[in-house]
Parts: sequence; structure tokens; C-alpha cells
Amino acid sequence: MDDTGAATVLILGGRSEIGIELARRLAPGATVILAARKADHLADQVAAVLAAGATAVHTKEFDADDLDSHGPLVASTVADHGPIDTAVLAFGILGGFALFRWHRLARGATLRG
Repeated sequence: MDDTGAATVLILGGRSEIGIELARRLAPGATVILAARKADHLADQVAAVLAAGATAVHTKEFDADDLDSHGPLVASTVADHGPIDTAVLAFGILGGFALFRWHRLARGATLRG
């Protein structure tokens, strides 16, 4: 594993406290992409990650509930920034256990495909 910090980090759930804290810890020398709802309102989060040492911070619109958008989001991130070195899943999905189980299966297919 290359842990020099020269990495591309994708934070899915880039508005969450956990997501931002992990982004800050992974930031030094890295390009960080914060993916969250209302991505155009992440100025405070972007500033925090830049202050933690990221070389660049970008935002992408991301709705965890829109499962069909997950694959295209990853593909566009790779197209825009190159291979993703670290991906952090820091989001939750509201709903019952059946939705959670279905989401886990869909997420596995997205990450493998």
C-alpha cells in the first residue's frame, strides 16, 4: 500500500461528521472528492479538508438513496481524477431492514462491476 498521501480519496457521505473527519485524516497530500447531497453547499467542509493538507478538494452531487447513480458517480470520478485509491462509505440510508439488505447487495454489485 502506498501511504505517502499522494492519493485520490472519495468520501461518499461528504457532509457527515464521520465522513469529514476521515477526509481530514486522509487529506495530507491527497486529492479529496466529497460526494454528498447539495454538493454546492459544502464550502465549510471543503475549507476544513484543505486546511488539513489536501492538495485539492472537489465536490460531487451524491444521493445515497438513488442506487442507480452510484456506478455512474464512481465512473465519473475515475474519469475526472484517475483511479480512486481510497473510498469511504460514510452515509446512511433510511428505511427498513429489507431496504438495507437490498442496498448491500446493490452496493456489492456496483463495487465489483
